[in-house]
Amino acid sequence: MVRRQVKRLSTLEGTARPPAAASFEGDLDLSRGPEWFLDLAVRRARHRPLRVTIGQLIAVWQARTLSNTIIQRVQMELERHSLVVEPGLRGRELATVVEIRRPDHGPTGEADGIGYNIGDIESARNGLYCVDWNEQVTGMFDEMLRSKRDHVGVTDEEGRLIGCANWIEVCCEMQSSPETLAGQVARPAREVHASEKLFSLTSDVIKHGFVCVVDDTGAVTGAVNCADIAKEHERRLLPLSMIEEIEARLRRRITGRVQVRYEKRNGKVVSQWKQRERLTFGDYVALIKEDETFKQMGWGMPGSRLGKAVDRVRTIRNAVFHHKPGRPNQDDVTELEALLRSLEGFDSSSTRNLRKPGPSSE
Repeated sequence: MVRRQVKRLSTLEGTARPPAAASFEGDLDLSRGPEWFLDLAVRRARHRPLRVTIGQLIAVWQARTLSNTIIQRVQMELERHSLVVEPGLRGRELATVVEIRRPDHGPTGEADGIGYNIGDIESARNGLYCVDWNEQVTGMFDEMLRSKRDHVGVTDEEGRLIGCANWIEVCCEMQSSPETLAGQVARPAREVHASEKLFSLTSDVIKHGFVCVVDDTGAVTGAVNCADIAKEHERRLLPLSMIEEIEARLRRRITGRVQVRYEKRNGKVVSQWKQRERLTFGDYVALIKEDETFKQMGWGMPGSRLGKAVDRVRTIRNAVFHHKPGRPNQDDVTELEALLRSLEGFDSSSTRNLRKPGPSSE
């Protein structure tokens, strides 16, 4: 069995000891500006990628939050220097480690840049919580309790990974023999490369409880368990489900067929009759502009405000499904959530109004 170098974390020691090739650059002088940073990235890219956190990357452009504007600016500057960032920036945390590389020095294909690889999950890159081989099994239990992970790694005298154990294995051994050493409990873990497709490995994660993720250097950079997979599903699907619910609530206000009018660039107005099931977000924007139709829909907010909010949903949806596949960033999600909460509030108030008894005729 090959004992791999591991990006080792420990709550018992309060230390993190990543291998050099798997860590990010912690000593960069970010105050030297974009041109210096980009020149450094170009020089490094000839041999190996430049690894930085997203927080470091946007700080080069004197930004603190990951907005659409800063994402577009960074990507444009990288493209100008024939560089790419992997994984993509959208929907990431500031602590996420990314690589600045030449396009021909990394994974190819559109899917690799939008977070469909298992190595793009945070826990796959942030390290593996470990104990030393001569630690008692009670120490393994303490490590899992503090790290809030359902597995723990075991390293040898040289800091290389011997194997891992899960909650059940550790608890069973504690019950029978608390003095047992960690090295006796550890078993070889299922290892996968960071470039393997995330959702094709879901069954492996369910079967083994977790998988260890290995980078190009052969080092274990972290582990992914069932909770990480569930979190990633939520991360991807929640914004899409919000778009779907917004559309359903808008459609609920339309009865039968409706006439949609559009004004073309040449000023000519065209109209089309549509069933509500065939309406698009662009149609709803056009309908909201029609005073009479908007009044019939019964929304309790200004038409201009609702129209702008729905138009933003249209833009976000088209970006996700057509132009920039992947997950909406946090700003987009916040806008979707705000509109959905407003629509839910108006639906609730409308329902309450319908239930109120009318004035007595006596």
